Amino acid sequence: MNKPLERFTIGDLFPKVTAGMLETSVAWKSASDSARSLASSRNKDIQAALGPVKDQVNQAKSDVKAAEKSKDFAAAGAADGRAKTGAIVQGLLERLKDIGDRQEDMATAWSQAADQMRKFTDIDQAFDRYRTAGIARPGSGQPDNRLNAEGYEAFKNHASSLKELGEALSQFGDKLSALGSDRLKFASELEKGGHIKSR
Repeated sequence: MNKPLERFTIGDLFPKVTAGMLETSVAWKSASDSARSLASSRNKDIQAALGPVKDQVNQAKSDVKAAEKSKDFAAAGAADGRAKTGAIVQGLLERLKDIGDRQEDMATAWSQAADQMRKFTDIDQAFDRYRTAGIARPGSGQPDNRLNAEGYEAFKNHASSLKELGEALSQFGDKLSALGSDRLKFASELEKGGHIKSR
């Protein structure tokens, strides 16, 4: 501390830290909304593709049973091949749907973090008028420059908004981490399933 306590202000202890946050929040909001829209659209396409594939798998399984019952082993083998191939496609589509869900979750958390960042910048701007308030009790006959009741509420609101921003960023980080982990797992599954070209 390079000055006496009575000369310290709220602004000394809690300086403005929102430089660039407004621009970041606007960019994040735009990017996250686009990402969410794209993930939602892809999920709908995957869901639409899943129905017919499931129907084909079920039909192929029924064809296997019917062919086995009539002792037509060639037809049973062909139907079994269709069922197994369809099951692979179905599994792949279901995994893509899972990843699409995670992408939507991540984009939603990203958008919420952008909203919270914007809210905090607004609150931080409004808090500027109280940064010159002192933190020490005035001496006898000295002016009282401490926060008044309105300033105290603004200070609490500022701290609460900062906490909410931290929580939103943490949730966004968790969703990003989960999406990254799921993508790594999916890449491994593609490689093991022969869906990736070997060297």
